[in-house]
Amino acid sequence: MDSTGLKVYGQGEWHVKMHKASRRRTWRKVHIAMDPVTQQITSCVLTPSTVHDSKAFFQLLKPLKDPVKRIYADGAYDNRTTHKFLFERQIKPFIPPSIDATLSYKKVFRTHLGRKRVIDPYPGLTWRNQAIEHKEQFTNRREGLNDWKRSSGYHLRSLVETTMMRFKRTFSDKLRSRLLSTQKTEAYIKCLILNKFIEMGLPHTVPVLYLPGKG
Repeated sequence: MDSTGLKVYGQGEWHVKMHKASRRRTWRKVHIAMDPVTQQITSCVLTPSTVHDSKAFFQLLKPLKDPVKRIYADGAYDNRTTHKFLFERQIKPFIPPSIDATLSYKKVFRTHLGRKRVIDPYPGLTWRNQAIEHKEQFTNRREGLNDWKRSSGYHLRSLVETTMMRFKRTFSDKLRSRLLSTQKTEAYIKCLILNKFIEMGLPHTVPVLYLPGKG
């Protein structure tokens, strides 16, 4: 999952030139969920630029019919509500916590039969805690977080960034429609067209050994 900005122009170039009016430019955000296996866009939501990614998260999951087992998303989706929602549905999140994130059960204990045991008041943050524990094994937290990303397969999320690039190169980063309702339809149609292109075929990249002096 990820989002990117799309431009929406106000008055046209001619109006700006003739009337010396200021060019008012607004932005929209298109939020996209995609299948990393097929690289098909499974759902998309268009919102004003002020809407945070985590707010559009639930709208992206709503239209999905096939069961979802994993979610790859960036730190913008790292919040308690999102993790609780995924935990209740047994969807494992691959969402990097912030550098300064702490365990949800830190310093929370309960004495039972003379023994202290850790009690997690937020079981929905179990998978997040695992990522934090991995990070804290390293002296350098950033290095630990990067190691978690490599070992967990988080970098699979980069495929959605490739989809965003493909979207903008195919249709540009501008919306032609003026109303938000028609802009939503425009973005949805563009995603459908992009899926058709993907069905027709994707480039297959293979490593090539280059030997200096061999041409």
